[in-house]
Amino acid sequence: MRFYSTRSPKELVSLDDYIQHKKENQENIYYISGEDREILIKSPLIQSLIQKNIEVLLLDDPVDEFCMQNLAEYEKLKLSNVSKGNLKLGEDSPLERAKFRKLRDAYKPLIDWWKNLLGDKVEKIDLSKRLTDTPCIVVSSEYGHTAHMEKITKAQAFNSPDKNQAYMMGKKTLEINPAHPSIKELLKRIKENETADEETKDAASLLFESSLLSSGYNLVSPTDYISRIDRVLKHAFNIDRYEKPTPFEVTVEDSSKQSPQESTTHTENTQTHTESQAHTETKEPSEEL
Repeated sequence: MRFYSTRSPKELVSLDDYIQHKKENQENIYYISGEDREILIKSPLIQSLIQKNIEVLLLDDPVDEFCMQNLAEYEKLKLSNVSKGNLKLGEDSPLERAKFRKLRDAYKPLIDWWKNLLGDKVEKIDLSKRLTDTPCIVVSSEYGHTAHMEKITKAQAFNSPDKNQAYMMGKKTLEINPAHPSIKELLKRIKENETADEETKDAASLLFESSLLSSGYNLVSPTDYISRIDRVLKHAFNIDRYEKPTPFEVTVEDSSKQSPQESTTHTENTQTHTESQAHTETKEPSEEL
């Protein structure tokens, strides 16, 4: 088997090549699957791994993820899908674990409020250890379908609306970046007002829907997403968020309205033309003809 990777995006590498270049204490072979490796290499799901100089395999063939799921392990290294919520990047120190628990406690008001807002769109919301520049991402549960697998399953002609598959597709986790300014602002607003205004609700919903798209999922209702963007843009332009479109007034000169002088001249010209035409019609035929 050969794959492209973040270390080798243009030349195929084997699993043995990957192991040869892995970190000293690395216990997993990391991979991400999708339709286009150019998009995969820019995915927010692998930001922290690239930052730590950890190689990630880029699986851009539809059968790759099926293959990896059945292989599970190679040379005593677990094959780890970075689109899953159980991503482990090594053992944290006791100090790091204590700090993370404190962060969770600090963000609990936002997590509880956001979960209530999204309802059954996500199974849970948690802080992320993998994000650097992105505010949030959506990942699947350990045994749920990833975004790529969900698309493949839905596209299968023989696929039936099985309850178990619907359950597998529905298990999503929203991971938020506690260091991102947008997430910090949301926390601040919820602490000040737990009910939150419509602007805050729209911002939280847009962050979630944007993270769905960047994580490879499809939107359930693109129309709602576009409406929210419209409201946010209006607010940014200092326009009422719910202002309806009104006709844009322009001045057009009406050509059907003519001055009396123009009208008289037009009538005289018409009369002259009519008399000339009548004279031509009554004229005797030429002798030569």
